[in-house]
Amino acid sequence: MLQSFASKKEQVLRRADKSKKGDVDPPIFALVGAINSSPSFVTTSSCSGRTVVFAAAHQRDSGSGTTDVVKKRGRWCYVTHDSASSGDLMASLASYLGNPDFYGSLKFEPMILHIQCRTIEDAQSMLSAALASGFRNSGLIIGRKRRVMLAVRSTHGLEVPIVDKGKLLVSQEYVDYIVDHANNRMTENKRRIERLHSNVCSTLDAVAAKCCGQVPRVGGPIPCDTSHSSRDQLTVGTHLASTQSSIITTSNCTTDSESGEAGDSSSDDELVLPWEQT
Repeated sequence: MLQSFASKKEQVLRRADKSKKGDVDPPIFALVGAINSSPSFVTTSSCSGRTVVFAAAHQRDSGSGTTDVVKKRGRWCYVTHDSASSGDLMASLASYLGNPDFYGSLKFEPMILHIQCRTIEDAQSMLSAALASGFRNSGLIIGRKRRVMLAVRSTHGLEVPIVDKGKLLVSQEYVDYIVDHANNRMTENKRRIERLHSNVCSTLDAVAAKCCGQVPRVGGPIPCDTSHSSRDQLTVGTHLASTQSSIITTSNCTTDSESGEAGDSSSDDELVLPWEQT
C-alpha cells in the first residue's frame, strides 16, 4: 500500500535539521512556513541565496605534471546570506594566499527551494507561481514511486575564479567590483523572494479552495506573518536533501560536496519534465 502524502510529510517535518546553521534562513522563513502550512506541500531543502568564497585543493598528477581542482577537499572560507563585504572576503582568504595547493572562486548563488507536492496538479500550480516570480529555471521531477518534486531555481548566479595556486588573480579594485555585482544580484534575489511569497500565498489559497470547497479570498493573498515571533504558528519543519553525487542529510542551505551547490534530487527519478531555460 502506498504511503499517504500526509504521512510522508509528517516524517519529513519530524526529522532533525542537521545543517550547520540548524534552521531556515531568515529571508525565507515565512515563505517556508506558508508552504508547509498547506496539506498539499512540504519543503525538503532550501537556501535563501548566498555569496561565498570556496577554497579547493589542487591535486597534482605526478605523471603528466598537470593539476586538477578537487572540490570535495575544499571548504567554504567565506559565506554570507546578506550583502557581502570585500574587506571581510579578502580577510577570509589570508590563510590561503601563498599556498600553491589552493584554488578559490567567488560565487553568488540565488535562492533555491525544493518542494514535495501531493499531486502533479498541485506541483503545476506552484510551478506557475515560481515562474511568475522570476525563478525561470524552475521545473518538476517525477520519481518512479510517483514522488512529485518541484525545484524552484533562478538563473542569475555568478562564479568568478579569484585565486589559483595560492595567487590572487585579480586586483583589489576588481574584487570590489565583483562583490558589488554580487550584492546587486542579492538585492534582486530578495525582490524575487518577496514576489514568490505573495504568489505562493495566492496559490495556496486557490489550492485550498479547490480541495476543500472554500471560497477564495478577495483582495489579496492569505496573510503570511514574517516575524520570527510567529515561529510556533508556522509549520516550518525541516528539510532533507540528497544530491546527485552524494547524500547530505542537511536541511538549510544543503550543498553538493562535489559542486558546492545547493541541491536536491531523488535516486528514483524517472521522468524529468522540461525546464524553462533562459
